[in-house]
Amino acid sequence: MESRVGCLAVLVAFAAGVAMAPQGTSSAPVSVSVGMSASPSRISSAPVTLNGVAFAGPFDGWAVGSHGTIAHTVDGGAIWTDQPGDDDNVLQGVAFADQRNGWIVGWGGTILHTRDGGASWQLQPSGTGQALFGVSAVSAETATVVGAQGTILRTTDAGGTWQREASGTSYQLYAIACVDALRCWAVGSNGTIVRTANSGKSWGIKSVGSHRVLSGVAFVDERHGWAVGDAGTILGTADGGSTWVLESSGTGMGLRGVVCVNDDDCWAVGWGGTILHSSNGGRTWLPEASGTVQGLMAIAVAKGRDAWAVGFADTILRVANRGAPPKAPSARVYVNTSMAGGSSMAMIPAATPQVYCHADLAGIAAGVSISFHFQEVSVPGDYFVQELQPGTAGASGATDSFAYVYGPLKIGRWRCLATANGHMLGEAGFTVV
Repeated sequence: MESRVGCLAVLVAFAAGVAMAPQGTSSAPVSVSVGMSASPSRISSAPVTLNGVAFAGPFDGWAVGSHGTIAHTVDGGAIWTDQPGDDDNVLQGVAFADQRNGWIVGWGGTILHTRDGGASWQLQPSGTGQALFGVSAVSAETATVVGAQGTILRTTDAGGTWQREASGTSYQLYAIACVDALRCWAVGSNGTIVRTANSGKSWGIKSVGSHRVLSGVAFVDERHGWAVGDAGTILGTADGGSTWVLESSGTGMGLRGVVCVNDDDCWAVGWGGTILHSSNGGRTWLPEASGTVQGLMAIAVAKGRDAWAVGFADTILRVANRGAPPKAPSARVYVNTSMAGGSSMAMIPAATPQVYCHADLAGIAAGVSISFHFQEVSVPGDYFVQELQPGTAGASGATDSFAYVYGPLKIGRWRCLATANGHMLGEAGFTVV
């Protein structure tokens, strides 16, 4: 991919007179502007449209869009950093199976994959030139993608191969939701809804009595789901998609995305800054003030915390605020050659039999699992990642967690990263000589 240099720095700005809501309540949406000043700056000469957003935990999230934009936050949305991408591509969707494994899809059959929590992205051969619009990932190995002309692709080997599945339609498919490896639902133009209950071996078309374009779909379990689309269309199902009921949205605006945290609490977003919220499983949908007239293209929930919407003109919006963001944990991370800990070593002899990475657990909550990852960074873009047994914070009297890798290590620059629940605690660089 052509490398694009820049930074998508995002500042959270509350609307005048709107205070942060107490824990467990909702407040007016918080607008997020792109740039380092009150007047938003741009990554490129044209405004960026953000088409997709996903979170892998309460802190780590990604937004993707035009000009190959990949924006990443590690602090629950306070700051978003732009990652290198292909200026000429349009990225449409993003999904993460866990804190490390995720996919991005876009025009021209583009599929990007990460195994290291978005630190690096690799292009995978999709076998198609069709535009790809949506992706759903249920595990580190299994993901399903939908796109133009009824395209459905599935991988069960982490993207090593992508197999085309017969969707039974030639209409565009814009979004997909999978609750497990067996059951998925996809929606698209002309009121199309297709579903599978056998891992994509067959897909059935469901008639919903509407020819409206459907652009978003969400399921919270194998029975309860919603689809949204043009002219304020909201369809709900309580039987796994066998039947769909048209729900009253109260708007004529096109809806582009929907997300639910359970079978009661859902949000839908769309054109003109439209935000709708239901707290009763879709029986009623009420509008919420967004503070923007920009089209909102997608919405996702940061697990256990906020819902975030993205859209036209660099828009990133915190839709549901459930209290002040928790402080991201951090730890002192250092490397040496001793199990007992001690001081940090910047230089490690290549013949060292074992290299230890330590995390100081002061301030880390009891029972938190710490994962350590050694990465060789001597060759730009080339990362060797080794997943090690996690230590556990909070044991009686424990102040240190560690892991080690056997030598001899290749001469060059290395680093060790410590993570907890997918969030970076800290890192330490060292050189093998």
